[in-house]
Amino acid sequence: MRSLSPKIVERFVREVRAQDVPPRPMTREEVVDSLRQYLGELADALEQGTTKDPCCAKTAAKHGGQRWHVGYDLRGLLVEYGILREAILTEIEATGEIPTAREFDRILQFLNAGLSDGAEELMKKTTLELERALAQAQLATEAREDVLSVVSHDLRGPLHVLYGSTKLLSEQVSAVQTPEVVRSTDRIERAVHNMDRLIGSLLDLARLKSGEMSIQPEDHSASELIRDAVESATPLAEARTIELKMSAVPQGMVRCDRARVLQVLANLIGNAIKFSPPEGTVTLGCSRDGAMWTFSVEDRGPGIPPDRQPLIFDRFWHGGHQRSGTGLGLSIARGLVELHGGRIWVDSQVGRGSTFNFTIPTS
Repeated sequence: MRSLSPKIVERFVREVRAQDVPPRPMTREEVVDSLRQYLGELADALEQGTTKDPCCAKTAAKHGGQRWHVGYDLRGLLVEYGILREAILTEIEATGEIPTAREFDRILQFLNAGLSDGAEELMKKTTLELERALAQAQLATEAREDVLSVVSHDLRGPLHVLYGSTKLLSEQVSAVQTPEVVRSTDRIERAVHNMDRLIGSLLDLARLKSGEMSIQPEDHSASELIRDAVESATPLAEARTIELKMSAVPQGMVRCDRARVLQVLANLIGNAIKFSPPEGTVTLGCSRDGAMWTFSVEDRGPGIPPDRQPLIFDRFWHGGHQRSGTGLGLSIARGLVELHGGRIWVDSQVGRGSTFNFTIPTS
């Protein structure tokens, strides 16, 4: 075995490169790494009649660490050990000497032990790297949310001053009635309203994250909640030539914070209108099942691919190339529904539309 080491190394390097195992171009010495030392330990083990020793374990673990460093994953390491096994057995057979069953078993046990030690080290380093990345991502997320919370509070005061000044300006120039002035003041007012909604969303998100968000549940008619939501969304629907429908709603009371439930419905309806084709239909419904009411908003838009459905309630997530909006609405909706003790989910088929559902406890 010891005399075969150079040929085994050559065959190993040739096959590893032929099968494109390395994840990036590697020098010959990077491919070989500690293989010569490892083969020497294998020869010692065969001579001594053992299958593993502490030195071998250290060599294999060190090799696993080196392979992680150059970008290998577990599959690459498994393929590499398979190549090494074939290289060893091929070179032994080329000498005309057939190993005994005991020797064959020792070789396989030695290689399996080495693979185990190398894989353990590779996975240990991979896990540590993932943990560091997750910790950094968590710190970045927390820092961003802290900044958003502080900035949102600081911006709202000046924004309200700007809004008041804009209203005053609009009243003062109303007598002028020049189209340019009217359009300009309208644009300013819309921008202020949009900014105010954005700041409100950021504050809601920060309060939900910190646990400072509270609700004031009272008994409300389910049908009135649906009617109020439809009435509020009608101007937006008409502007987009979308028909809003309300399915039959059973009589009964819902124990909820009215403003927050209407906020959830407004977000779902707004999304449904945004993604519906012209002349499309958005249908609101509500049904009761035991201790829960289920509210639904159905559209006939493009639908959501299955792989994206688990992501749509994440903060700052945007689907596909659609970048309008803040990416906060559905995350806030989920938080508000969960504050009520309910849950929210989507049923969607690509090309057929989506139905967003959420539950709220009965009175």
